[in-house]
Amino acid sequence: MSKPDYLVDGYKCQLFTWLRRVLFAGLLVLCSHGISAEYWSFTDTAGRKTEARIIEYDAERKTVVLKRKNGRSPAAVPLEMLSAADLEYIGRWVVGQGFLDKQRLKIRIEENATRWEDAGDDDGVREKKSTSYVIHLTNNTGIKLEGIRAEYCLYRDRRKYIETNNYGVPISDLEVGGSEQAEPRNRHTSFKRTSQFLNEVVGARFRFYMALNDDSEIMREICIPKPLPLEKYPWKEGKKVEQAKLKQLPDPASYPEKEMTKRDVEAIAEAYIHSFKEKNFNAWQQLLAPMNSNSSELTESRFSYPAHNIKRMKIEEIEGLNVRISMRNENNHEFDGWLQIHQSGHIKYGSCIIQHPVKKAFQSLRYLLAKEDSWRNTGIHALKKAKVPLCGYEIDETREKQEAAVDRILDWLIENGADHDPTEPKVVMPSSQFRKCLRDARRSISNCGHNH
Repeated sequence: MSKPDYLVDGYKCQLFTWLRRVLFAGLLVLCSHGISAEYWSFTDTAGRKTEARIIEYDAERKTVVLKRKNGRSPAAVPLEMLSAADLEYIGRWVVGQGFLDKQRLKIRIEENATRWEDAGDDDGVREKKSTSYVIHLTNNTGIKLEGIRAEYCLYRDRRKYIETNNYGVPISDLEVGGSEQAEPRNRHTSFKRTSQFLNEVVGARFRFYMALNDDSEIMREICIPKPLPLEKYPWKEGKKVEQAKLKQLPDPASYPEKEMTKRDVEAIAEAYIHSFKEKNFNAWQQLLAPMNSNSSELTESRFSYPAHNIKRMKIEEIEGLNVRISMRNENNHEFDGWLQIHQSGHIKYGSCIIQHPVKKAFQSLRYLLAKEDSWRNTGIHALKKAKVPLCGYEIDETREKQEAAVDRILDWLIENGADHDPTEPKVVMPSSQFRKCLRDARRSISNCGHNH
């Protein structure tokens, strides 16, 4: 059998030389997790293919033991019998298993917490303490480990819910036999008043990632303290990951429309209510993300407050693709909100957080008649964002001219607002909500001392 092009003088090709250099002599037997548990389509030099996964690598004999998917007994295969793509895969497997092996790449998290001390309040009843972490990594893999990145989620007890924040940690490349000490953001302060904790750090979840040469990543996780159940202490993706996910979404206007039955609309509303009941940000995001891929409001922090504050949500009315939901908060205040659903089956505007721009335009009219410039600027910004004409309104005009301009804006909204949605895909506001917005706007304008 002739030698393939990538073999030069036996095992002296670049890849084999690299494998000999980075692996210690003897038998490398690694645990079956991570990339070692996946099957790969191996191709020998005769072109025969077999689905198998690696269970051993023998650096001395230059063989790899493969467990075939068809159930046949594991077999040792010489490296010279495999294709160049197979050898690259084996190289990734070796590097990955070195990273995943807890004995060969040791990662230790050191937690440093101070004692409770006076926070310096005038009343002298509030105390504080600080918590910090140090990461220690030791590379005994025999391989230089490059492209490692680390993130951790810090969990704070906010009494009514666990607040989660994601932080990045810079990690240097780990030379063979080298060690690294990385310090995440210096200190995190906890407070308590008498026996009531206000913002106590209760734990952290660290994740270490390493990129392989096929653009995939492998990950190791360490919790302080251990264990931290994911249900109560969820992982929150960093901003860069979230932004990358949103960029991968198709243009919302390109989503295909489909026949939506009343039951389909009701099921979407039920899923929306369930996401709040379970405080499940990811489920809520899935329902809205395609319609709001560029929205700065589609964040876990914006979701957390209503999710913990609302105690009851109930479907009251279905009007086409719109659903009216009644809600009650922890102070027993009851109010209504609408879900506005697109024909694709995604919610574009919800009863919490993300509102229809026409509703925001109605609400902003009262700001235009406020005494403070800052409030009037807020109103102008809201109208411009909703692409509602200002009808000659100027922030420095007399009160009389401002009131006349507000009249014209209101008239424009009455005539055009019911079908107005400046973003794509367009979603029409339900008629009953439009009428309520109009009544609320007239009432708020009147309370500003202007009779319409």
